[in-house]
Amino acid sequence: MEERELLKQSKIEELLVEYLLTAYGERSARLAVRLARAVYSVAWEEWLENDADSLHHLLEKAIADFNELKNY
Repeated sequence: MEERELLKQSKIEELLVEYLLTAYGERSARLAVRLARAVYSVAWEEWLENDADSLHHLLEKAIADFNELKNY
């Protein structure tokens, strides 16, 4: 089951990269998709551990944390 999920995620990533290639270079497109996946993964894991906060709120928080990291 895990292998199937990884294949599905990989296909979704490739589709997103293809879409972003219409506006960005390949390196930037891949980087954007992988960063977005990382931010989503952090929020998703927090939500699974404690669903007191909405996933939307946790995504906003993860994005804000990422934006703070960019300034270092």
